[in-house]
Formats: sequence, C-alpha cells, structure tokens
Amino acid sequence: MFKIIIIFFLSLIFNQNFSYSDEDWITITSPGRINSISYSNYDVFLASENGLFGYDTFNMNFYFIDDAFRRIENKEIYIVYHDSFRDHLWILNKDAIYFKSINSNIWRELDLYSNLNIVSNNNVLNIGSNYESIFIETRDEILELNPYSGILLQSEIKNDFNIDNNIKWSSTSRSSLSDFVDLTRYFSSDQWTVINKNTLEHKGREVKITCVKEIDNNSVIVGTDSGEIFIAEIFSNRIKEVSSIPSVSNIKVAYLDQENEWWLADNDFFYLDRKFSYEREVVFLLRWIEESNQWIEYYQNEYPGITSKDINRITRYKNNLYVATNFGLLLFDIYNNDWKLYDSRNSDLLSKITDMVVHEDLIYLATNSGLYIYSISLKKILGLFSKSILNNCEIYDLEFFNNKLYVLSSKGFYEINLLTNTYEFKSDKLFLNLSASNNSIVLSTKNKAYLFDGNDYQFLFTSKNISNIKCTDDFVWAHNDRNAFLYNITNENKYKYDSLDGIPGSIIYDFNLIDNWICFNTNNGITFYNWGKFHSND
Repeated sequence: MFKIIIIFFLSLIFNQNFSYSDEDWITITSPGRINSISYSNYDVFLASENGLFGYDTFNMNFYFIDDAFRRIENKEIYIVYHDSFRDHLWILNKDAIYFKSINSNIWRELDLYSNLNIVSNNNVLNIGSNYESIFIETRDEILELNPYSGILLQSEIKNDFNIDNNIKWSSTSRSSLSDFVDLTRYFSSDQWTVINKNTLEHKGREVKITCVKEIDNNSVIVGTDSGEIFIAEIFSNRIKEVSSIPSVSNIKVAYLDQENEWWLADNDFFYLDRKFSYEREVVFLLRWIEESNQWIEYYQNEYPGITSKDINRITRYKNNLYVATNFGLLLFDIYNNDWKLYDSRNSDLLSKITDMVVHEDLIYLATNSGLYIYSISLKKILGLFSKSILNNCEIYDLEFFNNKLYVLSSKGFYEINLLTNTYEFKSDKLFLNLSASNNSIVLSTKNKAYLFDGNDYQFLFTSKNISNIKCTDDFVWAHNDRNAFLYNITNENKYKYDSLDGIPGSIIYDFNLIDNWICFNTNNGITFYNWGKFHSND
C-alpha cells in the first residue's frame, strides 16, 4: 500500500509513506449487486459489485471494509467466505483469490492461473473450509488448499468428491451448494411486496434475490441484484428491508448542515418530462442522520412538479433546504415535506445554478447568465445583482469572506463589499475555482493555483485539470477527476492521494473539508479521510 511518487506533472515531486489504520479512512457507499454472503459469530460479510461489506449483527449496522479497496485493484468481489475454523476471510475478484486474518490488514494473493491453474474467475463457483483445509469449488473440480499458505494440496473431480465432508460453504449466486429461500412463504412488514419465490417489488421497481445465508436458527440474510438487503425471519415468516446503508453510490454532492445531517445527491439523479409519467421509482436526494445512522430517501415520483435533472449545490438555512440545479432553485421545507421549484415559470431565473452562498436574508446564486439574488424572507428571486456588471456572463465560483463576496466569472475576478453594496474588479485572469480560510484566499485556473492577499497573487503550484480547491490554514487541497493533491504553503511539500490510499472511486466529483477530515465525493460513494493526523507536523 505504501508508495513513493517520484515524478508528477511538470516535475512536481510528491512523497508519501503513511501507514493507515482502519479508522483513518471511512467509506459510505451502496453495495450494488450482492454476489455472495458469509457469516461469522458476530458479522455478516457481503461481496458486491462495489466492494466488500460487513454487517454488525449486534449493533445492526453495515460498514464498508476499506482495506480491501486500498490493496485490491479490481473492486468487484464475486465471492466472500469466512473461514470460522481459523477466523480468516477469503474473497474472489476478477484476477485472484485473496485471504487474510480478520485481525490483519494484509491480504495475501493467489493468482488464479499460476497458483491454482484456474483459467478464469468464472470457473470458480464457491469457497468453503473444514477443520483441515480450504476448498475451492470449480465447474469440474474441488481444489484443496493449505488454509494458512494457500498452497494447492490436491484436486479431485467434483463427481468423485464427498461434498458433505463436514465442509462449510459460502452462499453465492454461482453455486448449487448455497442456501436458498422461497419468498412466497414470507410477508413484508414494510412497503415491499413479494411477487414470486425470488422477486420483491417496491413502487414499480422489482429486485431479485441473488444469494441468501442463514445466520442463526431464526433468520436469513437476503441479498439482491440492486443492493437492497433483507432479513427473513424463519418462524414468523416476516421479511423486512435493512435500511442502514445508502441506496446509491454515485455521489456528486455531499453537504453537512448545521443540524449535523448529511444531504447527498447523485451525478444524474432524476429527470421528469412534463409530458410523461414514469412509474419507476428513482431516488433524487438522500438524507443521512449520522447520529442514528438513519437514511431517508426522496423519490422522483413523490414530487411530480419537480422537473430538474442535475443537482450542483446544497445548502440549508434554518428549516429550509436550498438545492441548486441545472434548471432552477429547489426549496424544500424540511418539516412540512414540501418542495417548490423556482425556474422560468415563476421567476426571471432562466439558468442553471452552479453555486450559492447565504448572507443574512439573501442567497447569492451563481448561474451561467449572471449573479442572481434570492430573498429568504420574501421567498422569491429578486433578479440580477447588478444590471451593469456580472450579467450575461457565466459565474464559476462564489466565496463569502470578511463581509465580502468574491466572484469568479467569464468577465474576470470581482470583490463585492456586501456592507456598501459596491464592487471592485480584481483581475481579468480566467480563474475557475476559489476558496478562503482565515486570512488566505486561494484561486486556481485550469492548471495553476495562486495565493491572493487582497492585492497581489503568489504562484503556488501547477497541477493538471484542477476541478476544485479548498484551503485551510497553511494547506491547499486540489483535485482533478481521478486524484487529489495536498500542498503545504509553508514548506511546499506536495502529496498525491488516489485509490491506493483509500479513495474508493475512479472519479472524484468534489470534496469538502471538515476540521481535520476531508470528505471525497466519488462514483463509488463518499469517503472520509483523517488527513490532519498525518500532516499536523508537516
């Protein structure tokens, strides 16, 4: 997992050699398709298309197993098996079989072909064990492995093998040795409806069982093709959804409000054409109450008057949530569960909103046609900030700092004094990103970052395709679509972060700084990194 990055774009040198603990990276994502389930005395393990998950049966919480992501390139896991005889975990992905002790972060790798003479992962159907050995079920054979080294001991034709030789097996979607449950004997206690022996339905959306695992004498964990997890109670014949994990993983926007609640939006959550009605359920916004680990989903078909497609920014003021979209401003009255859209139908706001900041009774809206103002008390769009400036131009970024609003636009960089309602032109340089902290203002173009002291610009660093920047004290964070970078203003140290550190996705949409933590929004969930732990003495 350790790496030394020697050369990066235009000879920038990034050095990194951190030994992470499990609590340093915390990832929250939807599992997607559940491929396999295994069970220990305390935890359920789930192999999915988005990685490896665990379910704490005592606290009834799901968690993402981060160390697998940091050390394994191909993230989809096809089989997971807990070897209860040795308390080891075994997994299969596209390229190899990996195993480790539950108490270790070090995965050992068995190449399918060179170590086991298996041509493809598709030939591996299941993994199991008994007191002496690990067993790999393939289409034609049963392989017996040393449980500590993974060395192949022998193989036997499947038809000649005593399959019931005190072997415990994982439950997978591939193997006939897996557990099975007939849903028709169960009834749902929530909004799900049992359709047939392997299908459930909710608001027009059907999900199918992929694998099941009996975890005790009274209950069975049920995995599905879309990531929903259910618990079926054998004696009561009741089945219910486990709702302690998010329903989506492609997180573009993540916002923490003043009530310590998270609001999450997908890259392309919803679109509803006025001329058509879609019955299929689509989640367009997620609310995560972190303290209780409760997830609340807001569905497209529950708010048919909303016609927006992409969510770009979210902010909260008192009891209202404001959502900037490509087609207008969404206002959500949280306690009354009421939505209203401000677009061309009820205001002169015609443009997509890319950013917004709240100051006193006003919300300043960055659009592709100028800087608009929304009145919170009047609940209406007041119009453009000024008819003489910042109209008919694209606003890239906004930042409120020391009673001043800093604006990046296609016309240049402006400073607006909100006490006097006057403005000052600062630069015609095409800055795209802006961040302020304490006495520091940092700006970036597509490939360069600068420190701004109110009058002069100090060049900081060069990086390719900067999507966003954030500054705090003596540090600047930047990212492009695949990597994140940390720059120390004082000593000019530079660090690169990617999936080998703990960023779960292949695409980074955005990030947020929260004290000594940074939150990355990716195409495979959000992850929190305790960066201050490693850079406090930098």
